[in-house]
Amino acid sequence: SASDKTEAPAVGEAGVTMTLKATIGDPASRVTFTDDESNKVLKAEWAAGDKVSVLSVDGSGKLIANDIFTADAAGKTATFTGTYTGGDAEHVMVYYPAYTQHNADDTWMAPVENGYSDEGPFYEVKVGSEYNNHRNSYILQTALDSPSHLKYYVQYVGEAVVADIKSNTMNVVLHCASSVFKLNLTMPSAGKVLLNASVYACKSGGSNKNVFGNGWGYIYSGANSGFSVNTTDEVNVFAGAAVNSGTASGLTLAGNTVTLYVPVHSPYGAISFSAGDYLVVDATYDSAFPKSDNLVFASDFTFELGKVYTINATLN
Repeated sequence: SASDKTEAPAVGEAGVTMTLKATIGDPASRVTFTDDESNKVLKAEWAAGDKVSVLSVDGSGKLIANDIFTADAAGKTATFTGTYTGGDAEHVMVYYPAYTQHNADDTWMAPVENGYSDEGPFYEVKVGSEYNNHRNSYILQTALDSPSHLKYYVQYVGEAVVADIKSNTMNVVLHCASSVFKLNLTMPSAGKVLLNASVYACKSGGSNKNVFGNGWGYIYSGANSGFSVNTTDEVNVFAGAAVNSGTASGLTLAGNTVTLYVPVHSPYGAISFSAGDYLVVDATYDSAFPKSDNLVFASDFTFELGKVYTINATLN
C-alpha cells in the first residue's frame, strides 16, 4: 500500500544521533548534472537537503533498519545528520536516492517526485527482506535537452565501516551504480510532440540481448551492491509532465533535434557488447514510430558505470 506515509527514521530501538560524511566517488554525477562531454561524465555536487538512506543489514542479509540522513550543506563531500537505529548490524549500506516513503506494510520507497504513477516503485526495500526493487521502466524527462531528471533515477551506493559507527562516526564514499545514455535524436521534421524514446540491445544475429538491469536485487551483495539481478533488452525515457501506464504527456520540439538522457543499470557492474552486436533507437511522436538505422558495434565495447555515452541517431 502507498498509504500511511511518514518521513520519520525507520524501525528499531531508540537510536543514536550521528553525522555521516558522504563523498561522491569519481567519476562524479549527481544533482545539478553538468554535462561534461569530453570526459564522458555528468558532474555535480550534493545540494543542501539531499537525503540518503542508511540501511542496516543483519548477518543473513536482511534489512533491519532504514534511517534517513539529510545533507546540511552543498558540496562534493557533505555532512549528513540523522539518527542511527541499526544496532549490531553486520553491514551498513548507504543508498541514494533515499527510501523516504514509509508504507503500512513496512516497505520503504523512493518517493514519487517526478510525475511517475501507477506502475509501482522505482526503488523499494522492505524491513525483514534481503531484496530491493529496482526498475528501469517509465523514466520521465520533464525538460527538453536537460539532464535534471536524473537526480531521481541515478543510484549511488556505499558501505560504512561498522566499527566506525560504534565510535559514532560514518565516513562513506558513494559509487555510482548507473551509467547514462545521452540520446541526440534528429527527427524527420520540426515541431513534433515527442512522447518517448527507447534503446534496444540486440545480438549480432538479431536476437534480444538482455544486459540492462530491471527487477529484484540484493540490498547487500559485496562489490555489486545495488545492482539488479534481473535483466531486460530495453531502456526508455518518456517526455512531458507525467507518465502513467506507459503513456506520457509529451514535449513539443522547437526544431527537429532533441537530447534525452536515459539512466542505465546493470547487474554486472558494466554493460558489455561484442563486435557485431547493435543498438536500435526508436521514438514515439504524434502516434508514429520512426526507427534509426541499427547502430552496430565495430569492436567489443563496454559501458562503464558513472559515465555518460552519447548515441547519435537520425530517425526516419
